[in-house]
Amino acid sequence: MEKTIQIAKITLADTFNVPVNIFEKEYKGRQKNVVEARRFLVYFLRKELDITYEKICEYCPTYISHATVMHHYKKLEQFMIIEKHLKKKYDNFKEAMLNSGLDKLEKELTRQVDLRQGIENNIKALKSLIDES
Repeated sequence: MEKTIQIAKITLADTFNVPVNIFEKEYKGRQKNVVEARRFLVYFLRKELDITYEKICEYCPTYISHATVMHHYKKLEQFMIIEKHLKKKYDNFKEAMLNSGLDKLEKELTRQVDLRQGIENNIKALKSLIDES
C-alpha cells in the first residue's frame, strides 16, 4: 500500500503541476492547485483504499486532525457533484494510477538517483578543493 500511496502522490503532483513535497508537513502552501491535489489524495486514500481518516493524517501530515481530513473528503465529494470537470479530473487520475503509476514512480526514482549523484559529485569536488588548500 505504501508504494500505491507514493505513486498517487507523484501522479497528483504531475497532474496539478506541483512539487511532490506539498503532501509533507513542512509545505505550507495554500494555492488552489495545492489544496486540490491534497483533496484528491485524501479522497483517493479514503474512497479507493479505505484508509481511516486518522491514518490519512499520517500520509498527508499537512492535515493535523482527522476532522480536517473529513472536511476535505466531503468538500471534494460535493464539488464533484456540482463541478463535472473535477469528477473527470479525478477519474483521469484514477485511470492514470492504473495505467502508468509505476512508470511515474520509476521516473521519479531515476530523477532522485540522478539528483543524489549530482550532490555526491559536488561534495567530492568541494572536498578536493578543501584538501588542496
